[in-house]
Amino acid sequence: MKKNKIDKDWFSEELNHYNKKYLEKRKKWKYDILFLKAHKAFFNMINDVIIKKESCKVLDLGCGDGSRTRYLSLNPRVSLIGIDISESGIKKANSNKIGKAIYYKMRVEDLDFKPESFDLIIDYGSFSSFKMKIVWPLINKLIKPGGSIIGIETLGENPFFKIKRTLNIKRKKRTSNLYENIITLNQLFIWSKKCSNLTYKTYGFFSLLLTPLILIFNNSLINYFIKLADKLDEIIFMKFQFFQKNSFKVLFHYKFLNDLK
Repeated sequence: MKKNKIDKDWFSEELNHYNKKYLEKRKKWKYDILFLKAHKAFFNMINDVIIKKESCKVLDLGCGDGSRTRYLSLNPRVSLIGIDISESGIKKANSNKIGKAIYYKMRVEDLDFKPESFDLIIDYGSFSSFKMKIVWPLINKLIKPGGSIIGIETLGENPFFKIKRTLNIKRKKRTSNLYENIITLNQLFIWSKKCSNLTYKTYGFFSLLLTPLILIFNNSLINYFIKLADKLDEIIFMKFQFFQKNSFKVLFHYKFLNDLK
């Protein structure tokens, strides 16, 4: 497959960011607790897809050090391939792999697999680091009829988080590509019109108000507040698109129908 021409400065910025990330000792982000419900729903959705198949070939895009999805290889019906641009991430992934999992250092923009190779493609917050105008058509070709793309992403429409991302770029905690490529609900809808049916769910509108409380209260109390906030999101806020668009996370599932492939 002929390699696509990617801007060298853009690629170098991403590569340096992720190499540094996987060479450092990973620190647990204290605000992750706000999004445990979305995280669990993501992996439940993946497991639901795998359970329904006699065998499942899985591609993890932007797999990093493999820690999020290596457990899938415990299932003998699963063949897992992970790709990432970070040499340090892939080295860790191969050092800690389970079973027959395979990890490659590869740009997603240069995906080089046979058409209709995968039953499931996974994205855990990586789409905003890719040139999706190139990547989306590529992964469409790689999905088998009846296959799925499952992803979880940070949404880009909340004005307060736009300000935070701008500050993170200036402080060099994130690359400028994240700001330029961050996912929106509208973009998910555009992709769905071309090739597949889409289901999605957003998380973290009301619960974002709890961010300051994490610095004040202990875990047991904050867990109670988070469960309450998640319930309010589900019952009230997530029924309206305005609140969906301004939420923090979106979980999405593209199912490619047999008659569309």
